[in-house]
Amino acid sequence: MFRHFSDIFKMEIEIKLDKVKLRKKGHPIIISIFVSKSDRQYPVTGYYSMPEDWNEKKNIPKISHPLYYGLMEFIHKTNIKINRILERRYLMSSEEIKNFILNDNPDSLVKFWKKYADEIRKNGSESNAIVYENRLKALTSFKSDVLFKEVTYDFLVKYKEFHFSKKTKSGKKRVSNNTMTLYLKTMKSVIKEAKKRRLYVPEDSYDPFDGTYPKSTPTIDKYLAIEEMRTIIKFNYKHKFYDFFILCFLLGGIDYIDLKNLTYDHVKNGRVVFERFKGGTHEIINNYIFPHTWVILEKYKDDSGYLVPIHQLEKERFQFRDSYMHKIRRWIKSIGIESYVSTKTPRYTFINIGKQLLLSRDIIMELTGHSHGDVHSIYEGKYPDHVKDEVHRKIIDAVFLDWINEIK
Repeated sequence: MFRHFSDIFKMEIEIKLDKVKLRKKGHPIIISIFVSKSDRQYPVTGYYSMPEDWNEKKNIPKISHPLYYGLMEFIHKTNIKINRILERRYLMSSEEIKNFILNDNPDSLVKFWKKYADEIRKNGSESNAIVYENRLKALTSFKSDVLFKEVTYDFLVKYKEFHFSKKTKSGKKRVSNNTMTLYLKTMKSVIKEAKKRRLYVPEDSYDPFDGTYPKSTPTIDKYLAIEEMRTIIKFNYKHKFYDFFILCFLLGGIDYIDLKNLTYDHVKNGRVVFERFKGGTHEIINNYIFPHTWVILEKYKDDSGYLVPIHQLEKERFQFRDSYMHKIRRWIKSIGIESYVSTKTPRYTFINIGKQLLLSRDIIMELTGHSHGDVHSIYEGKYPDHVKDEVHRKIIDAVFLDWINEIK
């Protein structure tokens, strides 16, 4: 009977026929993985065999097996993977061994990247999954499949040159230095995740990303000045896109994705209370809903339960978010405002106005759901609602001059 043993650890990995279970196709062929008495698994391979078509001594199919050649190829490849595990000479869990063996190409960075993005989506972070998928497309546009071991310094330099060679009609680079840095950092984080799972183990501690990041370029300000916001309010564009833009600001500088997902279940005692929908954060927002916010929300109240109908509009129109930003930008430019605008602009504008008014940075961070990220914040409690509401009100007052008396 052919078994794989580790001479250092008590690991034992064996391809065998499970004679206990019987299906229509025969007994399942499994991989017996033993790491310890408390850590063992018996994953199925998807292949089956009748006892008379299986060589129990060698744990391989007999020539009489209907899928003999395909099964032999699978067993040969699996044995190579098992030997690679044992050659690494360090302990892996049965789960790590199973994932490595049953991965159809454990050496492929691209295939792991795709699966990782799928995992992120299944965990409820659609926007984060899309980011990973888009940055994977940047890689596959350079090379359709990339192995982990291919990611060297020279490879990354060529990858950068490939994207930097793309030009617009006016001769400008299509991919900025900052975007290229995001491409590289995302790739590095995916490789780091594969290392954690022991799906990729580099031969040494060499970091191929060292020295590859291009110099950052100053970013365009994504916030509007107080006077620009006052101009926007003065013109009051009669369109739902204007309402969505202003609501993000009025509700405390929330993200577009937050507004999209908010329902009336999140409204409690005149406040909007929710955990941010942005992936990778667990910050809670608990902000007061001021009177002029209710005026806009009442326009969209229906049986769906959502504060605004973005979900429905996304179903009706492909790439609704792009359409939303295109129309907002065009309208804002038409009223004489040249500043750059994105879906983040209401958020950054709310924060920047608070900064211009010399209001508490910590309270603004709490209003916008930003993590403090320091040791002291672990031991500090939240600010009282009335304190946060006062800062929130002052930021809104700076823009909505005619509504001050109504808010107070």
